[in-house]
Amino acid sequence: MKHRIWFNRATKSESERGAALVELAMVLTFLMLLVMGIFEIGTAWNTSQGVTQASRDGARVGSQLAVRGEADYEILKSIEASLGSDFPLLTRVVVFESDVSGQMPTACQTAAPGYSGGANCNVYGPTHFAALASPAGPQWGSGSTCGSSDQNWCSATERIDGPSITNLTNLGVHVEVGKSSVTQLFGSGPIQISETTVMRVEPGS
Repeated sequence: MKHRIWFNRATKSESERGAALVELAMVLTFLMLLVMGIFEIGTAWNTSQGVTQASRDGARVGSQLAVRGEADYEILKSIEASLGSDFPLLTRVVVFESDVSGQMPTACQTAAPGYSGGANCNVYGPTHFAALASPAGPQWGSGSTCGSSDQNWCSATERIDGPSITNLTNLGVHVEVGKSSVTQLFGSGPIQISETTVMRVEPGS
């Protein structure tokens, strides 16, 4: 009888240890997923803040430069500086004329970098930013003229709504980046993060 009681206690103890190991594995898995989720959301939020700031800085520069030909060049330089370490993630920038509600022209919303069409916008990609190192030449505008990259909606001639310089347009700057997932918890593809800022072009500029 004593031997049988000892055997039952040993079996119960082993069973309890096994259940505890299973519970520990479940808890550790949950904690790991939680930490990974917090990390992914945190880094995405940090990138989002940078994109928002870059969009605001670009719109502010474009507003202040008004109808000068170098407006878009300076907008892109401002965005590059604002993004900092997130700059390599940049995929597209749209400088556009917004309507009264702050909306981008439909054709510009999906237009690829280098867009040449009837809508009032210039669409830029990584290759345009690479060319910022060489501001001289026909690619970028200056003064009262625009270059080949910024001529679809020329800052020097097309950002006045009417014959008077006191009747200027609303300028929007849309910035997009593609952030890859580090842990791939939410999929392996990049997360698209974008922000748009609209400001009125300053007549005094």
